[in-house]
Amino acid sequence: MIRIAPAAVGFFALSSLVLTSLLVGCGKKPPATDASGAQLNDYTSMRAKVINRIKNGTLAADGAGVVQLPPDLEGAAADGRVLVANDPKAGLLVLFKVMPSGPNEIMALLYTERPLPPPPSEISFGPLSLKIRRRIDEHWSEISYRA
Repeated sequence: MIRIAPAAVGFFALSSLVLTSLLVGCGKKPPATDASGAQLNDYTSMRAKVINRIKNGTLAADGAGVVQLPPDLEGAAADGRVLVANDPKAGLLVLFKVMPSGPNEIMALLYTERPLPPPPSEISFGPLSLKIRRRIDEHWSEISYRA
């Protein structure tokens, strides 16, 4: 009769479990979900699609510069719409409301087609005066403004 030491059985079981986990994990990565199992949105990709659709004309602003986002992109902005303007220096400007940050103050992301000249701390966007809180990259800034 062959006797297997308990340590060898444990090692074999652990090795099998690790190998199985690696093999199963090599497939396509499922979409990210939150604790409830709901799929998470990729807001960066959604905002990029909004910019592309505005540039190619499939999304157009009304007379007040407001674009009502279609259902597949309405999560890109807190209220389902963006403000669009043109600036002589920065080119196309697109303002995505993110959330309220205080009484009568709104946090937002601002896309500029061309980099803003350094170091403006404020930029005019129609009747709004946008306070630049930080630059994310050459085209994106985190801003706030009074509502």
